[in-house]
Amino acid sequence: MKLIVFLIGLTILNIGVLLSIDWKDNWFGVNKKIPYKKYSRDDLLRMDGFEFEQFMAGIFKKHGYKRADVTPKSNDYGRDIELKDKEGNITFVECKRYEDEYINRERVQKLIGACVGMGVKRAIFCTTSLFNSNANGYLCDVLSNSDIELIYMDCDDLLKYINELYECESEESIEDTVILDIEQG
Repeated sequence: MKLIVFLIGLTILNIGVLLSIDWKDNWFGVNKKIPYKKYSRDDLLRMDGFEFEQFMAGIFKKHGYKRADVTPKSNDYGRDIELKDKEGNITFVECKRYEDEYINRERVQKLIGACVGMGVKRAIFCTTSLFNSNANGYLCDVLSNSDIELIYMDCDDLLKYINELYECESEESIEDTVILDIEQG
């Protein structure tokens, strides 16, 4: 009899634990909360590439974008995040979480090509690394010879952008966004 009471109690406890879990956030790993803290390059490098994209989508939302949708892991059409501001303007974002590799011209060209191909006039390239001299030259060419508004952030710029959110705020979470469902064509 004591064994039955014990098993019933254990079952009730397990059901209580299961009901307290937010399966959408914890089971699938999407829309998870990112805790308040000052971030370092090491924090960003501990994330995998897709986690970094989700994290950055949350950062962009926290910076005031109305929407920040992460594209699928493959067939992303040359961008990782699609932002929409309050006026409805679209910005494409490319995120590269590299530890030892520099960003080259071809990586930047892919983002600019996505903008041109889809008629988007704003782009952001953010990385945990640095841009090599060919990429820097190409970035300058795009800024001076095209109508695309381009922002590029190396690791130092990126950390400033992330951490300035917390200079005047109390402890708070950043909510990641959902994965953008893009029809393949």
